[in-house]
Amino acid sequence: MSSAIELQEDILRLFCGQDTKLLSVQEKQNLLVYKGLAISTAENMLAKIFKEIHAFYKDSWRQIIMDYLEHFPSRSPIYSELAQDFASFLDSDFFKNKYPSNNYLAQVATYKWLDLKIHHQPQKKALVNGLIQNYQVFRSKFNIPLLLEYLNSEQYEIVVTDDIEEQESVFFIYRYGLTTKICHLNAMSLLFIEKLEANLDLEQVEQEFIVQYQSSCADIEQEVKKLVNHLKNMKILLV
Repeated sequence: MSSAIELQEDILRLFCGQDTKLLSVQEKQNLLVYKGLAISTAENMLAKIFKEIHAFYKDSWRQIIMDYLEHFPSRSPIYSELAQDFASFLDSDFFKNKYPSNNYLAQVATYKWLDLKIHHQPQKKALVNGLIQNYQVFRSKFNIPLLLEYLNSEQYEIVVTDDIEEQESVFFIYRYGLTTKICHLNAMSLLFIEKLEANLDLEQVEQEFIVQYQSSCADIEQEVKKLVNHLKNMKILLV
């Protein structure tokens, strides 16, 4: 007997124009009445998730979503997870050949998906050293917060085919209460977090950093102290 999840997956395949495994001919005919509603729901939901991208393609958005569902079939019956492969779709040759594009759309979509994913994750217990577990390190070609500020500003006339200069950055996207936050990680803070990820004791990590950097940084003890306090204030370290 098929589970409810399996049936939902089959219905989604039907709406995306794919072969189904469980539905009878009559069930397919009955369900296709709701195909337009299902596509509209996906269209509206993805427009809200990727609002900065939707702003470029308002007139062609429905066709874009239909192309997306056809070329990147959903692996989950959960509607919010339809967003999972949208960045890959925007980065595909198919999309770039059919629609006007630029060098940052896929990166924006990746960030928006990670933000959504972190937001919906079940709350996880912090490590013994205090490092939270609802987070994702995102290595981006762009300064994402500045890019989003630029895209959401009404001061600029932005053309979808205009590329922008790359600025490689590393960000920490994490759960913060009932919402999510993003903060920039420099080389030192990234390495510090990577050591905490191994569940090493906080004091041990601090001492390792002091020993490692004391020859190149005269005030390393103060710098480590500032870093730890910053991570605590940002609620990344819960100690």
